Amino acid sequence: MTTLICLPLRYAEGYLGATYRKSKPSGMISGAFYYFEKSKRPIIRALAPVYAVLCLGCALLGMGTMVQSRSVADAVLALAPGKESNTFIISAAIGIVMSVLFYICVHKGVSRIGDVVSVVVPFMLIAYCLCGAAAIVFYKSELPAAFSAIFKGAFSGSAAIGGFGGAALKTVISSGISKGVFTNESGLGTAAFAAGASKSSPASAGFAQMGVAIIDTVIVCSVSALAIITSGAYKSNLSVTEITAEAFSLGGIFPAGGKMVYISTILFAFMSALGVYFYGRQSLRYLTGGHGVTVFNLLFAVFIFAGCVYPVMTIWNIADILNGLMAFLNLPALISVAALVKSPFGKRKKEALQLTE
Repeated sequence: MTTLICLPLRYAEGYLGATYRKSKPSGMISGAFYYFEKSKRPIIRALAPVYAVLCLGCALLGMGTMVQSRSVADAVLALAPGKESNTFIISAAIGIVMSVLFYICVHKGVSRIGDVVSVVVPFMLIAYCLCGAAAIVFYKSELPAAFSAIFKGAFSGSAAIGGFGGAALKTVISSGISKGVFTNESGLGTAAFAAGASKSSPASAGFAQMGVAIIDTVIVCSVSALAIITSGAYKSNLSVTEITAEAFSLGGIFPAGGKMVYISTILFAFMSALGVYFYGRQSLRYLTGGHGVTVFNLLFAVFIFAGCVYPVMTIWNIADILNGLMAFLNLPALISVAALVKSPFGKRKKEALQLTE
């Protein structure tokens, strides 16, 4: 629901990101801060560098480093023998390996990140969704009960621990919105970075960003949720990754489905970290003209390691706070420049009105 409501925001960010970008000798720079500068309100224009600083913080402390490396650590730990007694050691080793791999990737050049992502991610998405769809078909008799559990859990607050009535419902809604925003990033302004890096027209870039949000949240998250609930895997005391793997393995008769979960989690998380690194680096170029990239790279690698050994709830809380601050600045900016967003259907709509008259 969060994604569907926020799709116009995603379109606007993509449209503006592709419209207002600047070509520099070192390459194209894009980002939401450029449409901040187009606002007629002085306070919005003044907040452009503040937003860029928040993007840097989000890249280093939020969804760029620690959340992604934590996801990889959880996936590898689920497969590691003797993890109960060596959790910290294994997590630290995973953090070191991830940090080194990341540094090698960015050292080879940011321009190659998009090439890698464009090849790997589509295949992984298709394979993941097919395995999830297989699980839903396998447990199809549980679908009515699954939908019933979803709506009862959302509106009765049974998913909220320690709350009741309105407090429980508030917890469920805030958790759902924060995770939905984390998945599709609508309203955060990050779509402007990706759209600005594309060669598409502003309208096409806006539609592409809407498509990304639909695939990420409406399709992938729904497939995951239905597979988990219909299989009953959510009733176990396993980690999120292990629960999903159990659901996709069809009760053990399709182990390849479970393996797909672990592999896709590792690849998606690592690719997401590289993508958010690009947002952070663009913000740094906006603020400093490109100075401090080496320090930024080192800090990024350090925080990737930190994510593997930090408590998971602390990591999520940091990410949610930074996402909230970015949205707090970005949404007023979007409202102030809304007149600059043009719909590709504007001409057709005008012709239809004239025909009606």
